[in-house]
Amino acid sequence: MSFTRVRYVLFPRSYSAKLHTHSSPPLIHGVHDSVASFNPPPPFIPIVHEAVASFNRMHPSPFIHDVDPAVVSFNRMLNVPPCPPITQFNKILGSLARDKRFETVVLLFPKLEFIPTVIYNSVIHGFCRLGQVKEAMVLFNEMVLKSINPDVYTFNMLMDVPCKDGRVREAKNVLAVMVRRGLKPDVVTYNTLMGGYCLVNEVNNGRHVLNSMIRSSVTPYVRSYNILINGLCKTGEAFEAMTLFKQMRRNNIVPTTVTYNSLIDGLCRT
Repeated sequence: MSFTRVRYVLFPRSYSAKLHTHSSPPLIHGVHDSVASFNPPPPFIPIVHEAVASFNRMHPSPFIHDVDPAVVSFNRMLNVPPCPPITQFNKILGSLARDKRFETVVLLFPKLEFIPTVIYNSVIHGFCRLGQVKEAMVLFNEMVLKSINPDVYTFNMLMDVPCKDGRVREAKNVLAVMVRRGLKPDVVTYNTLMGGYCLVNEVNNGRHVLNSMIRSSVTPYVRSYNILINGLCKTGEAFEAMTLFKQMRRNNIVPTTVTYNSLIDGLCRT
């Protein structure tokens, strides 16, 4: 699947038609191009940003055609020499991702000539949050084909969505690829897998994951135990949950409110 097709996935035909019926997009593109090619003195920048904010207040829209401060800054950085470090572009994409403006992230992303792992991760994260797992996998495959190495964070994101949907086998396949590539799972990897197993009531498999985690010298923290204790309590295994709670205390891990709430709920059910 090409990136062009990915854009159509995000913006259906009806949205595209809506964009073309506006009289503003050509003007907006012109503003983007002008700002990108013009290097104004510092006092001019706040005026541009004020005009941008005013336009967006009058014409709210989720589309890339808007005069958006982040988009304007991104285009300026891309086109006005000297080009800043790639980390500056990632700050903008990361900020957009934190604001859940993933559509904008996805549309800005292809403009970069060289795309490092950290920026791929931002866009993959965006796709995963949008539920577009197939598109996230397209980007992952693109990374591999371009010899850009995914890191543990990349794989953790690709495991998170299927685990939350109860598709643990799919997540295990991702984990297998991760290990084959020589990457060591971290505590987030194991927690994600345990959460997936507990979601589908396969708590024993979750316990095996915890044991495997400890054997691999990855130290569980309170969330690791909370996931499994909650899973055991929900399947009526409150006494096994208490055993795990004692193990947790022996390892000097301080329980949280979540821990106690799970135990109280589980013991009340017995």
